[in-house]
Amino acid sequence: MTNNNIFKQAKELLNTKPIEEMTQEELLMVKTAFMPLTLLPQFNDMTTDQGLEYLSRLFEEETMVLKKDCQGCHDPSVRLSLYRGHMLCGSCRTRWRGLEKRVGREMPWKEFLDPSPRILYEGK
Repeated sequence: MTNNNIFKQAKELLNTKPIEEMTQEELLMVKTAFMPLTLLPQFNDMTTDQGLEYLSRLFEEETMVLKKDCQGCHDPSVRLSLYRGHMLCGSCRTRWRGLEKRVGREMPWKEFLDPSPRILYEGK
């Protein structure tokens, strides 16, 4: 299994393979994934399958957030924020605002990504 999501792996294993047929490594992975379900009270009313599905979704969402890159410069950034419908780092937000101030109007996304030399050097 190439997926790093231990909760998804455990759920798939439990749904496809009896515990008696699991290897020591598979059994250890299932037990590890099962720990939050037994320790945290928020999972008391969930079945094992529901709990593992919930944890799997949380893991996937957090992984997606961590993999986000700035849509302007494409550099990975810890601090991204939504600006005019795009996830941008502080440098790109500042650059976009500066270009708009220079031309005296709102600049469309495509123009921000590829501004004409005239805008960059003359501000027109």
